[in-house]
Amino acid sequence: MSHHSVITFGPFHFPCFGNGSLVNQLTYEESYKDNLPHGQFKWWYSNGQIESIKYFDNGKPVGTWEFYDSKGALIKKLDYGIERNGH
Repeated sequence: MSHHSVITFGPFHFPCFGNGSLVNQLTYEESYKDNLPHGQFKWWYSNGQIESIKYFDNGKPVGTWEFYDSKGALIKKLDYGIERNGH
């Protein structure tokens, strides 16, 4: 049996443009296993508030994904109906 480790990348910065000008810069952190999204993915607004939290299990979306506005209020939840494997 081979051992496959999870590699976390980030934080990285992602500029967001609207009408030709920078409107926000998101920061994100992602994890991969065997080149597939795996584990927790987090994105933050430039003001430090969380933008979203997502989960993957070997490339498939799982668990409850949460999305927030730039003031930190929860605005949306998506439930993928599969429990996260301890992530």
